[in-house]
Amino acid sequence: LALTDVGEMAFMPRVMAALRARAPHCSIRSVSVPTAQLAHELEKGEVDLAVGYFPALSLKTVRQRRVSTQHWSIVMRADHPLRAQPMTLAAFSAAEHLVVRAEGRSQEVLERFLERRRIKRNVALLSPHFLSVPFLVSRSNLIATIPHSVALHFACMSPSLVGVPPPFEAPTFDLKFHWHRRFDNEARSRWLRDQLTEVFREDPTLPQPNPPVIPRRRAAGR
Repeated sequence: LALTDVGEMAFMPRVMAALRARAPHCSIRSVSVPTAQLAHELEKGEVDLAVGYFPALSLKTVRQRRVSTQHWSIVMRADHPLRAQPMTLAAFSAAEHLVVRAEGRSQEVLERFLERRRIKRNVALLSPHFLSVPFLVSRSNLIATIPHSVALHFACMSPSLVGVPPPFEAPTFDLKFHWHRRFDNEARSRWLRDQLTEVFREDPTLPQPNPPVIPRRRAAGR
């Protein structure tokens, strides 16, 4: 399975648990492959599936299956001053931002949107890594706008972190499976795709194209 580092963090625990339950003697290999080489590795069969956001794999030779549609959240300290009220665009622009810049990754969707809308940020730190985000944000006034499922995992890992909606409607992006068309009908590849489709369908951290609305809690006594 070709995954990014943050994809492995967010998805591999469920993938491994499901596959170990259904095929207890199988072993799983997670690999990091440069984007330029990924299509070739899929064609050779060195990689069975690439899982995540890989726009460079929009090729005639590569099949795709959408498993979820992602939106965005702002992750910050639970006691951050901006948590006291709904986030406004002015507050967003003035806050100190940790910006993840990773070439060919989902963050490019957000960066292009902000550039088109001319939304400025006070960028205090640029980093190529997602996994440093919770440690940096929890010890500072930095905020970071990242995929919702990643923000949710970070918040679940630490009570000192929360995710809040951004003050704009940013475009979504799709998480997909990718495989080479020569393996369309190969039994092992089909089995693996079917198993992982079920895993992702059952994952509550992965919103579907029309996620359910979460009702507000009623005040005590009402």
